[in-house]
Amino acid sequence: MVKMLRLSIALAIIAMLTACNTIIGLLEDPVYELPPTELTEFTPEFEPKIVWSADPGGSDDDYLNDLAAWIQGEMIVAIDYEGEVSSYDVQTGRRLWEVDLDVPITTGPGGGEGLILIGTQYGDIFALDEKSGEVKWQVKLSSEVLAPPKAEMGVVVVRTSDGGLTGLSPTDGNILWEYQNTVPLLSLRGASAPVLAEDKVIAGFANGKLAVLLVADGTVVWEQKVAVARGRTEMDRLVDIDADPVVVDGVVYAVAYHGQLAAYDLDSGQKLWSREMSSRKGLDVAPGEAIYI
Repeated sequence: MVKMLRLSIALAIIAMLTACNTIIGLLEDPVYELPPTELTEFTPEFEPKIVWSADPGGSDDDYLNDLAAWIQGEMIVAIDYEGEVSSYDVQTGRRLWEVDLDVPITTGPGGGEGLILIGTQYGDIFALDEKSGEVKWQVKLSSEVLAPPKAEMGVVVVRTSDGGLTGLSPTDGNILWEYQNTVPLLSLRGASAPVLAEDKVIAGFANGKLAVLLVADGTVVWEQKVAVARGRTEMDRLVDIDADPVVVDGVVYAVAYHGQLAAYDLDSGQKLWSREMSSRKGLDVAPGEAIYI
């Protein structure tokens, strides 16, 4: 009798759990999975040709650093992981200047406001004169810089690996404002670069949060969660926004790892739409046509 009672209780619990899972499944948004398109034969419309090439150095394979080059005006700036910065003429490839900072580098250069901006593994920001490569100023921030700094509208904006976003004076590097976000126990190595649009700066963080601030003083305009951490393990709960947000026609597009692809109104933060999707890098928008991930 006791065994039968225990069996009945066990079956009842299993039935309830199954029902709960079914209800939760019905309430969750569907995940849209499309099979990959089959590759087809095609005739190339043009053949790309190398106009010029240069070897500014390499990356550190141990850290898998993303040392993408930076184009500013008629120059292209590249850096190697040991801190050697080289500037070239975009059209001819002629080297304009070269500076050796002799520091470990963890991201490609950025720039703006007449400056070339370099972030380091130790949290330093170097501001170089775009014409000569002369170091105008140097400032130390709270932690490693994993995304190219940007300068526009009279402010240098920097993302640091500890969840910080800092506004600096382009004149002397003085801190104008600071914004801080929490960082999960485990996160992907990397960070999305801040994007400046209108009078705002848009930044994504390792906790799945997207924030929009005023460039001038760092006032928070709005915040949204592109992804919410779920799962039993820290790996399951990774929700980093490491793909740079994109702003087109007053709409902010962002995608998170283990999260969503979402679109928000730039001014109000209202979510316009979202889709279940996961991506670590690579987001672009062709206005009126498609979103590429």
